[in-house]
Amino acid sequence: MSFALQSSPDFTPSTAPPLALSLHRAHIARRALWAKQARECVARKMLPPAKAVRLPDPPKLIEITSADFADAHRIIDELSGRRIPSLPKTAWIQHVVAMDYEITVGDMLSNRRTAFLMEPRMVAEWLTRELRPDSYPTIGRKFNRDHTSIISAMHKITKRLAADPAFSARVERLKRDIKAGPDPILLPTTNS
Repeated sequence: MSFALQSSPDFTPSTAPPLALSLHRAHIARRALWAKQARECVARKMLPPAKAVRLPDPPKLIEITSADFADAHRIIDELSGRRIPSLPKTAWIQHVVAMDYEITVGDMLSNRRTAFLMEPRMVAEWLTRELRPDSYPTIGRKFNRDHTSIISAMHKITKRLAADPAFSARVERLKRDIKAGPDPILLPTTNS
């Protein structure tokens, strides 16, 4: 998912940090310079200038992902002094789910497709998608799977959550445990 910074309802000059405003002003100044130089070229009927000063390249369009948007909000909140809750690490989600299903994280990440490993793996993938802004390919890499496997897991778990109240309660309990944060004694050793 992509966002344009202009579409953010919270972005106004009065709420922006000084660094963002100065970057915005510099961008506007560059755009005005390019427009002025283009008008001069048109007035002299020089398109493009042959051996004159080369015009600077216009800025490249940058795609802003939801992760970039979340990082920008986190940085702005840190600079403004507001404290926001951090996102759970994927390794922590894998660890909590593996402990609950009494398997190892290594089993969860293995290529085996037995039923007792498939359910906890799909639950961990679903929780990762629910609690983090990661894309399907990113989640797939963290679980040694293809992104289409993650999409399939999302559909299966969502369908089962609607049909099975006991399973739904278990997943909600896991979600609460993950959001509660890691116990320093039980911290997983991998960083992701």
